[in-house]
Amino acid sequence: GGYFCYKNLDSLKLYISRLSFITRMLLSVVLWITTVTVQYLVVFGLHNDMLKKTSGEKINLTESVLYETFARSSWGIVLLIQIIICQCGLGGVINKALSWKGWIVLSRLTFAVYLLHYIIIQSFIVQLRHPFFFKPDYEIAILYVGFLGMSYLAATLLYTFVEQPLCFLERMTYRK
Repeated sequence: GGYFCYKNLDSLKLYISRLSFITRMLLSVVLWITTVTVQYLVVFGLHNDMLKKTSGEKINLTESVLYETFARSSWGIVLLIQIIICQCGLGGVINKALSWKGWIVLSRLTFAVYLLHYIIIQSFIVQLRHPFFFKPDYEIAILYVGFLGMSYLAATLLYTFVEQPLCFLERMTYRK
């Protein structure tokens, strides 16, 4: 997908810019509806199978095989199409939301959050004095928000006191 964008994006932008406004908007709406529908089907495609499984009914093997065969590749293709749509100027509000400058700060912390969240969750579980059972109420949501907040706080500290100074030293070292 990346190679396709590298080689053909400029010509695709030129082609789309030559289309009339109505045609561009129609193309944009059709592509967005199609891609969002495929994403919805990938995310919720096995919902009926899970309902059948919990009630003891037999699962349709053909549907499950088709889902497993095409779900991941169709997700990747749909994301590529959405990236191309945004790069060609047909993203609209979605492109503006994804281009928000606040994502830059979060992107710098994401890897540290990924590394630290497991340690934070394990430290919570280790200190428990009684068994922890998942309940369908707000307890899990509260724990999730707490773990997320603690992970971002720890990642901010790690970025501020470790990663940023090391990047500064690296820039000073390799400046010449």
